[in-house]
Order: sequence, then C-alpha cells, then structure tokens
Amino acid sequence: MCEVTRLDQPLDTAGTVLPSAFGNMHDPIAFSSQFAAGQRRGRSEYLWEAHKATIKTLYIDEGRSLKDVREIMKSKYGFEGSVKSYKVRLNRWRFSKYITNRLEMESLQHLVRSGLQHQVANEVQTLQLSNGTRVSLSSLFTHLERKKSTTSMYPMSMIRPPDNLRFSEEMLSSAREYVRRQYMGERSADRNLLHIMPSHLGDFFKAFVAVRRLLQEARIDNALLVLRRAPKQIRLLLSEKTLDNPSGCIYIAVLCIKWNESTGGRMNSILKALMKYAASVVREDSGPEPLLRILTALTQLDDALFREAVIRTWRCQLQTWTSMIAPDLDVQLLGEWMAFAETAGYDQVPRDLDKDLRDMIQSYEIRYGRRSQPVITLLFIHGEYERIRSEKLSTSTEKARAIFLDLLSRDPHLDMLGKYTAQYFLAKDYRRIGDRANAERYLLYAIESLCELEHRPCYGISAVLELMLDLEQWLTEWEEYEKAKDIHRRRLAMRLAHENSIRV
Repeated sequence: MCEVTRLDQPLDTAGTVLPSAFGNMHDPIAFSSQFAAGQRRGRSEYLWEAHKATIKTLYIDEGRSLKDVREIMKSKYGFEGSVKSYKVRLNRWRFSKYITNRLEMESLQHLVRSGLQHQVANEVQTLQLSNGTRVSLSSLFTHLERKKSTTSMYPMSMIRPPDNLRFSEEMLSSAREYVRRQYMGERSADRNLLHIMPSHLGDFFKAFVAVRRLLQEARIDNALLVLRRAPKQIRLLLSEKTLDNPSGCIYIAVLCIKWNESTGGRMNSILKALMKYAASVVREDSGPEPLLRILTALTQLDDALFREAVIRTWRCQLQTWTSMIAPDLDVQLLGEWMAFAETAGYDQVPRDLDKDLRDMIQSYEIRYGRRSQPVITLLFIHGEYERIRSEKLSTSTEKARAIFLDLLSRDPHLDMLGKYTAQYFLAKDYRRIGDRANAERYLLYAIESLCELEHRPCYGISAVLELMLDLEQWLTEWEEYEKAKDIHRRRLAMRLAHENSIRV
C-alpha cells in the first residue's frame, strides 16, 4: 500500500513534505482556500502574459483607447479585466503612448543618428520609441515646445551632472539645501555682508583686462609679457582658503582676452597651458575635485569650442549659486556676475539684476547706514553694472556717471582699487562728452590712486606710466601743449627713477 500525503502539508519539487510556511497548515479548510487563491493568481498571470502580444497590438500599434481594448478583448477573445488591472500590466510592460524624458532623449538621439540622414521628400516622418510606439515628428516637436515654455519649479534642474555621474533629483535638492544652510550660517554673522573680494582677485582681473587692451592695440609681445605673471597669480588664487570661487578666476583669464584670427591659435595654446597649470595646482593641493575635472576637460576641447565652453561653464556655476541662495543675493556673487558681464557680455546677466541691486542698496542703507561698507560695495557694483550696460548697448552713461560720483562723495577713504576704477571711468566719460576740465581732473585722481596700488601685483609703475601717457596724449589733442610737456617730463623722470632703483 502506498503512502498518502496529506493535503495540509506542502511538497517541494521532489515530493518531499516541507515544514509549514503559511501559518496553521493543520487546518484543511484554511489551507485549501490559500492554495486555491494561489492557483487563481498563477492562472491570472498566465492569461495576462498569453494575451500580452494582442494587447500591445491593439493599444500601441493600432493606437486604440484603453476602453476599446477592454471591449475587444472581452468580446473577441473572452478575456476580461478591470481598468486598474489593465493599467498595472501596461505600466509593468512599459506600454506607454506618452513621451517621457527618457524616451524623448532616445528619440532625439535616433533622429540625429539616422532620421536626418535619410529624409525622403513628401514622406510623413515618424519615430519609433523604445517601447514600440510610433510618433510623428510634429508630435515630438509639439511636446518639446510645450516643455520649453513651461517654467520649472526646480531651478536646480539646470545643473545636470555629467552622464557618467548621475544623481537623483532628491540628492541634488538635499545637497542644495545643505549648502544653503551652511551659507546662511555664515551670513548670520554678517561675514559675507562685510566681506570684500580679496585684493589680489581684483588685481588678477585687472591684469587680464590689461592684456585685452594690449591685444586690441596689437601689442602682442607686451601682452605675452604680462601673461608670464599669470602662473604666480593662479597659484596665489587657488591656494587662498578664503576664496569662494577660484574657478571663476580661471574663466576670467580666458574671457577677458578677446583675440583676432591671426593670434587666436597662439593665445588658445597659452590659455590652455595656464589651465593645465591650474589643474596641476589643484591636484597638488588636493583642491576641489570638480574644479580639477572642469579645468582638465576644457583643455581638451577644440579651439573653435574653447571660448564658448568656458562661457557656458562659468554661467552654469553662477546660475547654480544664484538659484541656491535666492531670493537673497550675496555681495560677492553680484561682483562675480559683473565680472562675467564684463568678459562674456551684458546679455548674459540675469534680467532682474538692476532691480535687485537697487532694492539691496535701499535695504542696506536702512540697516547699516549710507556710508557703511556693504552699501559702498553695492554702489560700486551698481556703477559697474550701469557702465557695462551702457557700453554694451551703446546708450547714455549718465546713470553710471551719477552712481560713481555718489560713490566717491560718500566714502573719501574708499578702497584704492574701487576708487581708481570709478575715477578712470569718470575721466574717460567726461572726455567723451567734451568736458576737458573734469576729464583732466579725474585722470589725475586716477593716477594718484594707481600710485597707491603700486605694491599690488600686476600694477606697479608700468601701469602708472601708461595712464600718464594717456593724459599726455589727451592734453596734446586739446592743444594744451605746456601741460602736456609737464606731464611728459614727470613721466620720464618717474621712469628713470624706477630704472635706477632696479639697477641698485
């Protein structure tokens, strides 16, 4: 007589009785109901899989609605399922008629690879998504236009990491919030409000503006001579622990120098060499890894893409910080936007920057006083903004002139670099409108301020002599010959004294 296995004991594949895994297996009724339910689930999944191809044909290939698919499957194939069950399976099988971000990218890549290469006249062009759905190019275009016109609630979406370093949106938001908390913690002590960009950063920027001026005057050898000082400045910048954005300084170096075609290749090679040097300094000092990767990647670009890539990289960095600390704005960040506008173009700055500056100045005047350092700094930035805007758009400089005059009247002990910048702008502006007396007066003021900056790198006696030469040429142009001769004598005496001091 053979042994009979009880129904309340589960079997393995070999027929061996297994220990209970479903609670009280000694209750035949309970086990029978559970066993039957398991059988029904298995049969249900089997039926869904058996009809999967038919459902795909009806829903995806023929483009029928879910309601039509359910009716056809019931009447023609005797298969019935609830709306919820259908949606669960369609989602599981990835049968979607909609263009998702992933499908959109796959479609665009396919279009670039093959669609544009095999266009046929008068043919209705369609694309097949990875899930099998075919969409027309017009549908894809409409979808992209709709997405482009929709404002994102998350500004951080603009800072997608490289393809080989993907993070989730939640991780990016978390990192953003962490940096914001750190920033606000420092701001609570008013460190950022009272903090001026390190003096050598201004020197670095002005030095490369000087290089641009020399290139514009076709004085290539002199420009290259100034660039010889760049490695020392780069090392100083990247080793400075208080500097918030060292990479921005490197971008300034590239964007300030606007070269023509005849010197383009030579300047590109020099600037790429400077970037490689900066990357080596970052690696040597165990600096920020993203900066090292950015600098290395930029040096590997073709010359035709080099400048545009630097502009996009710097703009992305500034947009990232702006979105993180919005609606607040930091004085130093505003200064960087001004440097970016000066080098990359006024059209690159945020649209509401002028209003933001005016609102901040008004707010800080109430909190800190009209002559306080935060207000003076913001006034200087506002003046630079108006100067850049008037120069780029070829409009009136009256607003910038008024701001710089207000700035000089509020703080006679203004930092010499800021004072020199304001005075030199006023001198050139008065000369442009024909006010010779004020042009001469403010250029003399600028020369005096520049003499005070002689100890700073990239200024020194040579910059002072250049300004004196400018004044001499202006006076000669105005037929003020006696004054021009006096400036000429003073300039030669200063140059001779400087050469004698070097020999000693």
